[in-house]
Amino acid sequence: MPLNVLSTELDTLIAQLQKSRNESAQFFIDKAAELRAASDTREALERLSTCRAMAQYGNFSHAEENQLEAVVDAAANCLAGLPKP
Repeated sequence: MPLNVLSTELDTLIAQLQKSRNESAQFFIDKAAELRAASDTREALERLSTCRAMAQYGNFSHAEENQLEAVVDAAANCLAGLPKP
């Protein structure tokens, strides 16, 4: 899955979290910046692909939780497409 799909899903999640003033938005803003800067794409993808539990501890709404699921799935797909280190 291309990074642009992940970027779109991530932007949607960030917008939802900012609208509800959820403090978790900053984590996703930072990961989006890392992906765009291509400083350490693999690390950002690994963190995004394993952050599903944030919904439980971050007081996410049902819509935010669904969007997080889309981000996690997109990140996992992108990670699977990278060559092994």
